[in-house]
Amino acid sequence: MPESNEFHLHIHEGATPSAVRAAVEAYHAGQGKTTTAVPALPKTDMTVEERVALAERAYRESAGNMKPLLEFLAANPDRWIPFTEASAALGFDSQRSMPGLLGSFGLRSNHRYGGKWPFETSQHDDRWHMRMDAGVAEAIRSLRDE
Repeated sequence: MPESNEFHLHIHEGATPSAVRAAVEAYHAGQGKTTTAVPALPKTDMTVEERVALAERAYRESAGNMKPLLEFLAANPDRWIPFTEASAALGFDSQRSMPGLLGSFGLRSNHRYGGKWPFETSQHDDRWHMRMDAGVAEAIRSLRDE
């Protein structure tokens, strides 16, 4: 059966323009043979102001590798970043480093922030990704530059 030249893109409610653009670019880069999925953004019960306040607090209270992770995500706003890419950017030499870092942050989040995080995680294409929205990223960049 001959290959079709049709291209269908299903955009989920809440997808940012940059996420949609990334999906189209991934399609074209792979000559139409990509399976890259852009997950729908989860609904949040926090306002933008609450997310920014949480991010600022988490950044100020972070030490070790968590602060550089937040800075890396802030430098790449609205982009789903594979854990492996973030691990390489932070110089981790073990596949267990990122899960360990996020596990530690999860404990802190549960005890200090009501279980809320200043960024999102999602699994797609059998890999875990993380993403920080642009408003939160701007707050982190502002704190970093102080």
